[in-house]
Amino acid sequence: MDKLNLQWEVTELKGIKQYLHFMNPLASTKLSPMEVEVLSAYLYVNNLYKDFPKEVRDTMLFSKDTRKKMVKFLDTSGDAFNNTISSLYRKGYLSKEGKLKSFVPLNDKNEIEINLKIKLKPDATENFMND
Repeated sequence: MDKLNLQWEVTELKGIKQYLHFMNPLASTKLSPMEVEVLSAYLYVNNLYKDFPKEVRDTMLFSKDTRKKMVKFLDTSGDAFNNTISSLYRKGYLSKEGKLKSFVPLNDKNEIEINLKIKLKPDATENFMND
């Protein structure tokens, strides 16, 4: 069986964004473009602080200072940023305790690796070739 192997090198932040965009159509709760931007920024900063204990990282991630830096980095308003954060909470991408949920498979080599397998089965309801 043939396999399609794709590999490319990008910056960490761009790679996280690409992963979120790739997985978004498969997710049960879709992300808006702004939610992808905010969530990827949080995931990026979380990875920068990966050597800190999770409790410390969560405190640093959701501090007032970090929020201000993210608003500036994303070139958005504080209100738009806060609305996006609220939406990410409602959709379950951030926990109610102000913690970032882990769902990006970032390995020890700082790579995101995805193995996607789609099993195709015959369609029993339509066979347009036999009409």
